[in-house]
Amino acid sequence: MTTEERQEIKSIIVATLSESNADNKAEHAVISTKLDGIDTHLKTQNSTIAKHEKQINSALEERSGNRQKQEDYFKEIDDMREDVSDLKKDNITAKTMKRFNARLFTISTVVLSLFLTIIGLWIKHGIQ
Repeated sequence: MTTEERQEIKSIIVATLSESNADNKAEHAVISTKLDGIDTHLKTQNSTIAKHEKQINSALEERSGNRQKQEDYFKEIDDMREDVSDLKKDNITAKTMKRFNARLFTISTVVLSLFLTIIGLWIKHGIQ
């Protein structure tokens, strides 16, 4: 191989490497641009996700508080039901006592009337 041929091969290799290097730089620029777009998109998505996490956590805290309120409310309702049941029992007992007192008064009145009638008859006819 002559010096000229070597020089020519060398220039072809340099030209090819330069083109290849330029192509690589162009490809890296395109890839870098696309990665920057992906990075921007991910940042947007991450901020949206963080916002949603805050909303979900807030809703979960509120839900927990509401559950506690509901449990307290249901306990109060159960207590009220027991109180109503006790009041019904007391009312039934009071009605029974009123009926008993009314019957006792009626019986006592009848017995007293009979007793007074018998005494009146003895006095009228004389005690013997």
